[in-house]
Amino acid sequence: FENNLSIPHSDNFFDAVTMLAVIEHVETDNLPRLLKEIYRILKPGGEFYLHVHLRYPHELNKTHPVSWSKEFAFDQLSEFDILWHTELTHDWINDNPYRTLLLKAKKNS
Repeated sequence: FENNLSIPHSDNFFDAVTMLAVIEHVETDNLPRLLKEIYRILKPGGEFYLHVHLRYPHELNKTHPVSWSKEFAFDQLSEFDILWHTELTHDWINDNPYRTLLLKAKKNS
């Protein structure tokens, strides 16, 4: 996506879009454009499912250009209706706890 200007699908094409442990790898400058594209290709009432790692332990930050938080996610998804979200805590990276956000949003009709 980062080298293309758009996602190669027509407007209102998909009922749902998922991003599972991907969006935290997108450069900050490209986030607004990516989310506008997701919004564009979703049908009215279409759902967006997001799984994002929140504030990775320091040793992994080099592969995650954005340090996500729940507040940052909600701000980035302001065009969507947030239907559901939860945060999970994991302990498996070098015994350092980290959190993930699971979120379900809907394109405004």
